[in-house]
Amino acid sequence: MIIRYFLRATAALRLAALALFMAPALTACDSIAMLSGPTDEFELQADLAALGKDADTEAEIAETMQTSIAVIERRLSQTGVYIHEIADAGDGRLVLKLSGDDPKAALEAMLAYRGKLEFRMADMNALPDMVEQGIAPVGSEILPVRDNAYPPIAVRRKVAVDGSRIIDARQGVDPYTGQPVINIQFDEEGGKQLAETTRRHVGEAMAIVLDDVIVMSPFINEPIVGASMQLHGSFNEQEAFGLAVVLRSGALPASFAITGQSKLN
Repeated sequence: MIIRYFLRATAALRLAALALFMAPALTACDSIAMLSGPTDEFELQADLAALGKDADTEAEIAETMQTSIAVIERRLSQTGVYIHEIADAGDGRLVLKLSGDDPKAALEAMLAYRGKLEFRMADMNALPDMVEQGIAPVGSEILPVRDNAYPPIAVRRKVAVDGSRIIDARQGVDPYTGQPVINIQFDEEGGKQLAETTRRHVGEAMAIVLDDVIVMSPFINEPIVGASMQLHGSFNEQEAFGLAVVLRSGALPASFAITGQSKLN
């Protein structure tokens, strides 16, 4: 059964289940002061197998790694960690030299999600019995709900709007509740896509999908106009900060795991 959520008339999309980032305190600090502090070297391994990469696609692997370096650098530079070096070590490995207050915790938080955000329509024609058996209608697929809080949901494969259309994401505070929120700004095309999709699907459910997991499936009460929205959820300031950093820094083309750590000084 599609889970019903309330979509505010002000176009603030409430993400009641979006407490995603159990991150440590990641705050801006003076990176110059870190230059003389301890430096840690980390080795990361990309999950290239999940992308279907092999030895015959060296150019694609190289592109994946270079894009990943840029995204990781953008994310870490906003967490108070000083980046001495990020280098491609070959075979899907990256070597990072970092200093700061608990750089491992910051790195883990920034690698916790690829950050592939998608707005897709739930398939209202999917039969619950068929979904329960793992059978989706043509043009749809079945995706799990965050933390398995509810049964899986069939969603359309077509993406209405994706995270590449986000030009800014900042943590804020709801003036009515005092709770942390994330203010998202789409580019002009993203705003048009969101408005058109919600106009055509009033009364239907939209799935908000992060890294192929549904974090919320709100019903659309009215079209969302404008190129901005506000994400509400049960997260604290640190979690809101982490999510905002990931959304405005872009998605990683591959998942990474920390496979080594050593002290350099």
